[in-house]
Amino acid sequence: MDNNHTTYKDHPIYQRLMASGPKRILSLDGGAIQGVLTLEYLEVIERMLIDRYDDDNFVLSDYFDLVGGTSTGAIIATFIALGKPVKEIKKYYSEQSGNHLVKRLSDHQDFNNLTLGSNKFKTGLAIFIKRVNSKSIFVFHNHPLDKNYELIKGNHLFDLLNSTASKATNLYPSEIKFTDIESVGFKDDNPSVFINPSLLLFLMTTHEDYGYKWRKSKDHLLIISIGSEYHISASMSLDYYNYHVSINKNKLAKSNIHLTDKRIKSLSKIENSENAKSLYKIGKAEAIIKVSTSHFPTTFDFGLGKSKSPPISQEEVRKIFTPIMADSGRIYKKFKKVFAKKADSIVEITTTTSDGIETQNTAKKGDFIVKNQTESQEQYVVHNDKFVKRYEVIRKMPDGVWTEYSPKGEVTGIQLTENLLNTLNLDKHFYIMASWGQAQYIGIGDFIVNPIDEDGFYRIGLKEFKETYTLKKS
Repeated sequence: MDNNHTTYKDHPIYQRLMASGPKRILSLDGGAIQGVLTLEYLEVIERMLIDRYDDDNFVLSDYFDLVGGTSTGAIIATFIALGKPVKEIKKYYSEQSGNHLVKRLSDHQDFNNLTLGSNKFKTGLAIFIKRVNSKSIFVFHNHPLDKNYELIKGNHLFDLLNSTASKATNLYPSEIKFTDIESVGFKDDNPSVFINPSLLLFLMTTHEDYGYKWRKSKDHLLIISIGSEYHISASMSLDYYNYHVSINKNKLAKSNIHLTDKRIKSLSKIENSENAKSLYKIGKAEAIIKVSTSHFPTTFDFGLGKSKSPPISQEEVRKIFTPIMADSGRIYKKFKKVFAKKADSIVEITTTTSDGIETQNTAKKGDFIVKNQTESQEQYVVHNDKFVKRYEVIRKMPDGVWTEYSPKGEVTGIQLTENLLNTLNLDKHFYIMASWGQAQYIGIGDFIVNPIDEDGFYRIGLKEFKETYTLKKS
């Protein structure tokens, strides 16, 4: 895991998926008809976001951190992850039909030799496919910290899309390479849970095996699902909205679309250009009615458009939190041991917690590089004079590099609840300028602390705080 952090720290997908802050996921259902309907919803959503951020060049990959799909939904997801506007994807769909949908991708300039690990992607991509041998579902995605990334990153997108859309395109299943000696057959077989990838995307992004470990919270995780009639429970610690078009005469009549049963049955033949036009019309009418700005809460605007405000200065942070700490702050003692080593030259240290990249700092010669014994094993810099006050040596580690220390430090801290943030007129996600001169992310639920031995405020993530601090007994 540490090796992949180092190897891929400059990869644009690593930087996007590991950035701190709330995360936005787009889930796209499969089914040939559904692809046409989905594009109309996506066009309405993209237009809404363009207006919200007052940016005519804004595309869906600017908003969504991860796009996942199956079958035709995976094809659309791939275009979105490459940063394509919806109008360009619609143009591709209008020029193709039936079994030509995937075949022509091999001729598309953006797909020429495109692999899953390419740095051409603007955001995360997940493609769900069913294995032929075991009948199980496998996800091919481009997070560099996934345990299988080194095995799957070289697979060509054409092969993956051919497999996930093989039923719709009449192509044979693809043999996908796992190792130098193993290939496995995959195909589109549409079991019910497979058709709706939103549940799988939720499980994948909140589980450590896949590299994401995104926080489960209605203020930290948003999933927009298009196409599936299956819902996932919003009680699963996320914000979730599902759009589904039912090609049903009575339901379509509510959108002022009146079709006979015979006409509705014929719409399944999307190779017919007139059918495609009707489906686009149905999708547009439904999307205009159903898509609402309220489904895209402003909490998730963090880092986008006008919300790209500068960090709150350390001076302003002191003004805001000093009286609150005096009134409501509590004293916590650090109990978790740490590993540390002295820097023998200038070293750039990136602090990566369970919420992603939190901040950066520069260790000068003689400073201590500290590694917490938490699940994230986050590293940070402590100047020599402060380190000797806060830690005492326990033992030299067998690797000869790190030394283990016991903490002596205490902090005054307070948790950032929704009520407190509202009282202070602060957003649920924001940046402060930390005492070491670098921007630091803070989100609702985190702790802001002030060490007893210094006049400076900084953030400790909720998970890491629980792993390293305990309330001091009076």
